[in-house]
Parts: sequence; structure tokens; C-alpha cells
Amino acid sequence: MDDNTASASPAGDRGHRLRRWIVPGAVCALVLIGVGVLFMRGRTVWTDGLGARPPAEAPLREVVWTVPEPVESPIAATSEEQQYEPAFSPDGTEFYFVRGKPGDGHAHIYASYRRDNAWTTPVLLDGVNGPSDDLSPRLTADGQFLLFSSDRPGGVGGFDIWAAPRLAGGKWGKPYNLGPAVNSEFNESNPDPTPDGKRLVFSTDRKAAGKEQVQAWRATIRQTVSTDYDLWMARVDDTAAPTSQPTTTPATHPVARAILFKDARELPGGVNTASVEGAS
Repeated sequence: MDDNTASASPAGDRGHRLRRWIVPGAVCALVLIGVGVLFMRGRTVWTDGLGARPPAEAPLREVVWTVPEPVESPIAATSEEQQYEPAFSPDGTEFYFVRGKPGDGHAHIYASYRRDNAWTTPVLLDGVNGPSDDLSPRLTADGQFLLFSSDRPGGVGGFDIWAAPRLAGGKWGKPYNLGPAVNSEFNESNPDPTPDGKRLVFSTDRKAAGKEQVQAWRATIRQTVSTDYDLWMARVDDTAAPTSQPTTTPATHPVARAILFKDARELPGGVNTASVEGAS
């Protein structure tokens, strides 16, 4: 009896010692894992897609953006008129902008195209521009619609947001008005479709209607004395078929296809202020 007890004691001691270290060892492992997770979370970085990975607290503009330079020729060299509201196509091969000061149809949309690693001489978009001012060109994420702001006849009122569908061969079809689901009797401008293609953010002064405006830069924030432009957002109307005709488009003015939006509402969360919100 005593011999059996004595022979079992060393194994029992070893088992006891092993059990005594299991719990502390597990706790230490969990602590190390937790520290590693916290460390990795603390390593949030920004990148410009070219390999730069500075700490998140670094000033973004000092990391992502280079020193500004004038737009290369021939875009800047072909006109002495004011040029503004630039917009690139999603693939970076098309460059749209406005030339001319708004007022009496003096502002219109131009386009330049990237060919052989250089920009072509800008051309007036004859199929898009109308007899009035045309401003704020922006392409949808799929590049199939050119959105812009215009005070041309046939709109809901003031400056409205219009859309032109891209046709075969890259040309633009007849523009159509986005209608009262987006536009109001006041001014809408700066259309900015979201990257997922499901929403449209734009600027409007509908809430501040009635305030005196100086029309030196109508429907842009360059107005010397500006009314209060706020940011609103509308959703793509998924119930509309791609070939649906906008309700504001007469039967004598058909479009090949249309993108339609609905439920325009002011952006929530305190985004808007008593000052102007919108693109420059």
C-alpha cells in the first residue's frame, strides 16, 4: 500500500504542476492577443493608392495631394474666358468644365479627351448646351449620363438639374429635366451622383427662397451676395424602367433612355448651416 502510494506521487505532482500552469498560460495568451488587436487598430493609415501609408493623424493634404499646378495645355491655353467647375469621367479619360461667366447664356459646358497621353483641344458640347447657361457638369458612376444645371426653357423653375444619356459612339443624347422629384421652382445646381450610383447629392436654395440675390454668378456660390444654398439628396427610382420617359419630357422630345430620381430631401445631421453649402 505504501509502495503504490509512493510510486504514484511523482506523476500526481507533475499533473498538479501542469494544471497549475494551464490557467495562467491561457490568461497570458489572451492578454497578448488583446494587445495585438489594440495595436493593429491603432495603426489606422491613409493611402493615396500609390503605397503611401502615413499615420491617420497626419494632415491628409500633406500626404495625398501634390502642390497644385495649372491645368496643362491646351485646356488653359485655348481661352481667356473664365473656366471652372471641372469634372473627370470615372476612368479619367474625359474632362468636363464650364467656360464663360453665367448670364444671358454665356456659360457652357466643354469637354477635353485624353489621347496619346495628352489632352485634346476642348470642344463645346453642342448636343448638351442650350440657349441659356449650362453649369456644373458631372458624370454618373457608370459614365452613361451627364448631369448638369441649366436655366433653359422647359424646366421646373430657375436653374434645374438636367441629364443627357450617352449614345453609341460616345455622343450625348437630348438632355431631359429630372422633374419635380428633384427640381423646384427655385435653383438647383452642383449635381454629384454617389459612387454606388444610387443617390444624387445637389445644392438648392429652395429653403431660402425670397432672399435677395445678386445675379453676378447665378446658381453658383460665386454670387457676390448669396442666398443660403443647402445640400439635398435624392434616391434613384428603382421602380422606373431604364427606357421610361421622364414625366417632364414631351412626346415630341423622346430620350433613348433615362435615369430618374425621387424623394429629394435635405441632408440630415446638421450638415447644412446658415452659410452656403455646395461646390465652387
